[in-house]
Amino acid sequence: MRLKEGLSTIKKFSLAFKQLEPMERTAFRLRVGKYVIYNEERTLEEVGKQMGITRERVRQLVKTAEEKLNKFLEEFKDFEEVERPR
Repeated sequence: MRLKEGLSTIKKFSLAFKQLEPMERTAFRLRVGKYVIYNEERTLEEVGKQMGITRERVRQLVKTAEEKLNKFLEEFKDFEEVERPR
């Protein structure tokens, strides 16, 4: 994937977020999304009930999503450091 120089952090996160599996995206959005906007976090139990899965599965999905997002964002950072014209 080639990225244009100077992408905003939000755009990078959006691109990374789209790389997640649908269940990971949903679990992450439900668990963390409300916190980002309203400073409120849903419990694993609440998210699990909404998704029809156990709270342990929600925890696993969110953890995997966080790891993937961190990896993608780190790769974007590395790409910019290597590919940026001087």
